[in-house]
Amino acid sequence: MKIFSYISGLIVATVSITSQALPLIPMAQVFQIEKNGSISEQFLISNDSFSAFVTGANSSDITLTLPNGTLINESNASNYGINWSIDTSDINNESLITIGSDSAITGTFAFTVKARDQEKAGFSVLEDPSLQYRAIIGNPSQPITPNTEIPFSVILYYAGFPATGATINVGVLDSTGTTVRQLTLKDDGQAPDLSAGDGVYTTLTNLDKTGDYKTVINANWNNHRGRVYEAFSVSEKDVSVSGQFNVKLVDSDNNSLINNVVLTFEELQPRLPGTYSVTAEIKDASGTSVTETSLINQPETPLSVTFDVKKLKTLSTQPWHVSSLNIWKGPKVLGVWNDLGELNIDISNFERDPLIVKDIVGDRGIDSDADGLFDKLEIDVSIDTLVSGNYGISADLRSTSDNTLIGSTGISQLSLNAGINTVKLQFMGSNIGGSGKDGPYKLTNFLIYPNFNTSAQLAQLVALVGETSAYSCSQFIGCNSSMENEVIRIANGLCEKQGYQLLAKLKLIQAIANKHPDVAEKQLEGLYQRAKAIERSGSCPPAEGWSGDK
Repeated sequence: MKIFSYISGLIVATVSITSQALPLIPMAQVFQIEKNGSISEQFLISNDSFSAFVTGANSSDITLTLPNGTLINESNASNYGINWSIDTSDINNESLITIGSDSAITGTFAFTVKARDQEKAGFSVLEDPSLQYRAIIGNPSQPITPNTEIPFSVILYYAGFPATGATINVGVLDSTGTTVRQLTLKDDGQAPDLSAGDGVYTTLTNLDKTGDYKTVINANWNNHRGRVYEAFSVSEKDVSVSGQFNVKLVDSDNNSLINNVVLTFEELQPRLPGTYSVTAEIKDASGTSVTETSLINQPETPLSVTFDVKKLKTLSTQPWHVSSLNIWKGPKVLGVWNDLGELNIDISNFERDPLIVKDIVGDRGIDSDADGLFDKLEIDVSIDTLVSGNYGISADLRSTSDNTLIGSTGISQLSLNAGINTVKLQFMGSNIGGSGKDGPYKLTNFLIYPNFNTSAQLAQLVALVGETSAYSCSQFIGCNSSMENEVIRIANGLCEKQGYQLLAKLKLIQAIANKHPDVAEKQLEGLYQRAKAIERSGSCPPAEGWSGDK
């Protein structure tokens, strides 16, 4: 898949090579001049728009020869439609000389540049549009080591499409500037090139000495030229990993449950001194992954990464795989190893919380008086504990539609046995009906705590346990009912004298409603709340009535 975008009028392409997306950059014709040196070279212009950039040189030490032989310098450039400008505002206070034209003569130009004293100089030419490229030296995830095959690849595009049929030659220079290899890259589908005609040119070579190297890449495609430099290093391998690993299960608190899983990666040779950063990734069958990183300072310390089982339990379907291993030494990437193998672990032996509130496992409406309406909603919650004892519980019931609090409940003394227990919580049907909310309802703010001394972390507050089945408000008592009707309903369910007191108070409120409706409304609200409190408590008021009643 290729993605193209325009940046400052130049096409920048992104292509896929070895499963990595690489942005392509404009390919200039670049020439480097050593300190106190000079250069006389040629470059080809195939488009009528180009720009040349010169650093490290004085304007008077630059000459340009047009394809027709005309000699150009700063003084006469404008006579031939050539723009010649000097910018001294760059961050190094070093002048940048720009020479270019939007209506240039095409063909072969010649130039001469002399570097300023004690400075290096550079001469770069960029056509518009230009070739687009990306050079890849070695495996980006592995260091380049002596006497091993080094892949060289150049991706070459023009105007958003592969530049096929190009000639690409690469010179490899050591730190003294001596050419030690001359390479020709091919896009013919013959090994090591993977696919013919895709714009990716490849070859292999090797170098027997460590050190810093530089490549000079020359590309020629349909009379468009590119000449760029790329640097790389060859060094001894800091670490060598086989890809095999050992698994150690750690029970740190001696309770026969696993707290940590330690992966130790096999090394093929002694590791060089230094600080290494080691990151391992484990994936489950669905693609979910977890990672852990270790910093290792001593050469004799194994390459190990420790996973807490709490993190591993976020993975789901087995089998699990050690999907990657990444090793750095400081900012330097030493290697990336993929698909190291399956991780076979019995997760039933993992350390767990001593108490787990699992889920709602059942719910039902209860019609105690057989009037066709539910006066309670009973919810079953599964709780798994490692410690037997007496516990306390409180919980809220909320509307799933808008999170409105419908009711609360609690159990002050509840005996639980070690293992899985089913706890039944009951919520008043009148609260549900009075809310006017249809279900399902959600069980929230579930607090469970031990009523005994224990060192185990048994207290838990669970924000959301789960949701009930679907119910409608009309299934519960109190749905679409007035406060007066609710007071009457509650009074009729109480013992005779206490029920009579509620009804008598209601009649007094009704009697003053005509003359003082505001007072009556407030008193009715108070009576309704009192009746609801009695219903929640399941008890009768004192026989002498409430304080202040007449």
